[in-house]
Amino acid sequence: MSALSPQRFSIQDLNKVPVGQGATGAVYAIRMNQRMVACKCFREQSSFQKESDNLERLKKKPHRHVVLMLSTFEFPLMPSIVISPVAECNLKQFLEWINYDGADTADD
Repeated sequence: MSALSPQRFSIQDLNKVPVGQGATGAVYAIRMNQRMVACKCFREQSSFQKESDNLERLKKKPHRHVVLMLSTFEFPLMPSIVISPVAECNLKQFLEWINYDGADTADD
């Protein structure tokens, strides 16, 4: 995995309010090389390792509906992953938007 160079990434971006957070950490929208990407910062090394392993496996079979891991780094003792693209909403909002009721039908 490639490391981020200071020329490509601004640490000040991580001082912003997260676009999402959960039990394992928080996600921030940052600018890298003139494009917006997501930076997922983890509270624990084990969660970071599990997520980066899963994303590394997904790189072998890319799909337009799956995020792409661009890089990993440690931001003051906080392991982080840079992924693209930045989501426009969370899963709950998306499921509400498409009116998903949990029924598994052939029309879905």
